[in-house]
Amino acid sequence: MQMLFRRDDNVNIGDMAVTSGLGGVYPKDIPIGTIVQIELDQSGLLKTAYIKPLTDFDSLEEVYVVKTTGG
Repeated sequence: MQMLFRRDDNVNIGDMAVTSGLGGVYPKDIPIGTIVQIELDQSGLLKTAYIKPLTDFDSLEEVYVVKTTGG
């Protein structure tokens, strides 16, 4: 899995990637995986962070979603 970032974004190997909550599809701060590699693109404006997922998505059969009330 990979994500694009601006060159100036503070992203480091070992950082945890989490959901942002933007768009209202997924709640904020759900862990996705750990950044294992970062590369700058040829223009030097963007960097690609390679993320090791916390789960093997190919082996998922069921997902249980817990919704809490309140803030």
